[in-house]
Amino acid sequence: MLTDHDHQEWRHSSFAEYIIYEVATRKVTRLTETGQRATTSYAKWSPVGHSVMFVRDNDLYVKVDMKLEVRVTYDGSSTIFNGIPDWIYEEEVFTSNFVCWWSPNAQHIAYLRLDETNVPEYNMTMYVEKQPREDSYPTEVKIRYPKPGYPNPIVTLHVYSLASPAPTTKQPVRALEFKKADAFKDEDRLIVEVAWMGNSNLMVRTMNRSQDVAQLYLVDATKLSATFVREERGSVDGGWLEIKQALRYIPAREGAPEGYIDLVVHDDNDHLAYFSSLAADKPAYWLTRGNWEVVDGAAGVDLVDRRVFYISTERGSTERHLYSVSLDGTNKQALTPDDHGFYEAKFSPHAGWYTLSYKGPDIPSQKLYSTRDPKFERELSDFSWLKEAVAKYKLPTIRFSTVKSAGYDLNVKEYLPPDFDPAKKYGVLFRVYGGPASQLVTRAFSPGFDDVIASDPSLQMIVVIVDNRGTGFKGRKFRVAVRKQLGTLETIDQVNAGRAWSKLPYVDPKRIAIWGWSYGGYMAGKVIEANSQVFQAGISVAPVTNWHYYDSIYTERYMLTPQENPDGYEDTGIRDPDGFRHANYLLIHGTGDDNVHFQQSAYLVNMLTESSVDPSHYELQYFTDNNHSMGQHGAYFVIWRRIIAFLHRVLPLQTGSA
Repeated sequence: MLTDHDHQEWRHSSFAEYIIYEVATRKVTRLTETGQRATTSYAKWSPVGHSVMFVRDNDLYVKVDMKLEVRVTYDGSSTIFNGIPDWIYEEEVFTSNFVCWWSPNAQHIAYLRLDETNVPEYNMTMYVEKQPREDSYPTEVKIRYPKPGYPNPIVTLHVYSLASPAPTTKQPVRALEFKKADAFKDEDRLIVEVAWMGNSNLMVRTMNRSQDVAQLYLVDATKLSATFVREERGSVDGGWLEIKQALRYIPAREGAPEGYIDLVVHDDNDHLAYFSSLAADKPAYWLTRGNWEVVDGAAGVDLVDRRVFYISTERGSTERHLYSVSLDGTNKQALTPDDHGFYEAKFSPHAGWYTLSYKGPDIPSQKLYSTRDPKFERELSDFSWLKEAVAKYKLPTIRFSTVKSAGYDLNVKEYLPPDFDPAKKYGVLFRVYGGPASQLVTRAFSPGFDDVIASDPSLQMIVVIVDNRGTGFKGRKFRVAVRKQLGTLETIDQVNAGRAWSKLPYVDPKRIAIWGWSYGGYMAGKVIEANSQVFQAGISVAPVTNWHYYDSIYTERYMLTPQENPDGYEDTGIRDPDGFRHANYLLIHGTGDDNVHFQQSAYLVNMLTESSVDPSHYELQYFTDNNHSMGQHGAYFVIWRRIIAFLHRVLPLQTGSA
């Protein structure tokens, strides 16, 4: 199956013309002969047979055995989505372009229906989408974008069976009902995970709007009946629950019933648990345990040898290593060396094979392994081309360490110039993201702008990255401390780190700046607002400046709703101008940002203007029609040049500096 005339919609979604190429006959045909061309937003082959489900104009279809085209839904519209997510479910829940799933035997299709009729619209002006000779007026793009406290889309689960009569407008596929007494109401319910458990059962995870209660249901796909299985609550430590797609089906074997694996909070960390039946509400075995975390659930499951493979942080929160463990929690084995490395693993469907990618800190490599034959090893790539390219440059020296803040050890990554001389004085540029459950400080090899800054002899700067409280992979206590007060503890940690570096003998304390993108832009603004006198400059790219203006699902996970936490929303916006009077600040944003709206920067500039902050202390660079990634009209590379020019101007080399 090939695509043509692809057109990007949002971060993960696009429209295209889907084309079927028959290998044996070399015949090429359109997937569907109905409807307009290049309007299909998703298509997926069945796991067995030759059927394809696809979504066009927000309606779900299935082409059975590439012959009969069946229309499954009829109500798709600009506000009704069947089988694909709307904007917020694409961005914040599934991070993908589909919400429809074949059963393993290809006899059923489970899908979500999202109704965003009551979601308010955000209007975004696109100024140069058309040439002036075509149209003198800008284009208005309307997005159903729920902000905190406003209605979310109503989501329902449906299952279509290919053996049943084709649906009609009068007899549509009915929605699943969650009949538990305290099941979440439609307006309060998120559906965050759907996983097939064999050919006729589904597991469905729902959450409340604030994402601190999760309910797991077992669904009989043939009867469309839901049985409550278990509940998780973030209230045990005052935190939220992470959205995850970690459920793994374990078929019945040798008298043992079918069960499942899930990623569950255990002793302050995310760990793998094996539930010995689909109705089990408590684990039969904890497959992992300890003061470290499993990353993203089970990486692979070998049902022949009854082994589960996973990536974890057991050897350090900045590292990733591959392990295996038996389904009863015994016979744990490390499959990567204790080399302070960062590894990723991808397994074949039955976990007979896997690719192991070494991601750093040295030059990456990739090998193929067999789980059946421990002697089998084949190198797929040694990235020799990258080794040759890197050898041509003098790159910074990278050091890993920690810095204390409020009794916590914060992970640090420091880039020292190639010819670093500890007897000289260097400026420091802090790069920050700092958002909940994120991580910048890892052992992965990731050359980029940090290397450019640290290698530029005209700047003479060190780059420092600090993962503050709220970031991931150091346990829930560290992570959920920021709930209801985003930007508060994180700012304290970044300022404390800045103060610690300002006292180092090789640092010029008058040349310290901080910059970040998105949540990192918010953090840079909060640090300047803090008026610590530690940072002389800040740079924010596409920042949040007021949490009232960001999307509901992300924001309410950490802040609750404005009705539940009014003081928190008031306190966490960037609203105090004094820090901006004592520093230099560069604000960059794209006017076509569908994620963090240009409204955020407009709000901040208005606050600075109304507060009579000297305009010589702040600068604004906007990029016309650019989205959150700044990839349009050449903006991306201009940003880097703009940042470097700003640093040269506001933090010039002083006499006696390096």
